[in-house]
Amino acid sequence: LLEGAARVPLVMAGAGLPRGMSIEEPVSHVDLVATLLDFAGVSRPGGLRGHSLLPMTRGVQTSHPGFVYAESNSEGNCTGSFMIRKGDWKYIYFSWYSDSQLFNLKEDPGEMNNLAGNPAHASKVQELHGLLTSLVDPDAVTEAGFRKQHQVLMQMVQEKTPDEFFHALRGRLGRG
Repeated sequence: LLEGAARVPLVMAGAGLPRGMSIEEPVSHVDLVATLLDFAGVSRPGGLRGHSLLPMTRGVQTSHPGFVYAESNSEGNCTGSFMIRKGDWKYIYFSWYSDSQLFNLKEDPGEMNNLAGNPAHASKVQELHGLLTSLVDPDAVTEAGFRKQHQVLMQMVQEKTPDEFFHALRGRLGRG
């Protein structure tokens, strides 16, 4: 969830889109579906996450919330991780760990100085954690992900020979 992996440029081009325009507002991949539906003139189905980015390309005030959310619940991780990026600030929360991370990306673009433990930034941590938990219960998401991973692992154990099991894991995780 650090910038080297999370900050992915989005380039849009096509009929009706302005040329050479640059928008610095962070957006999410989930915004792409809403944007494509809007571009095609198709109404959004209920429950669709994300916001159309077309109004931004026209300089129109949008319903975009002004923050982005991301999560990582990958196999092999010892916890789920969740991120809120709002303005110059990025907050990363790890389920079941007391430590979180807070970075001011304007002052620290390399994310080398974790401000989460600094009392001067406690209100920013509280604000962004509150925003995160208003969207999702991160610990419940992590628990559900771990339950699913456990089911998959137990199915592999039951269906594979020890040698097949070893090669399946080695193929996914490497020799280490």
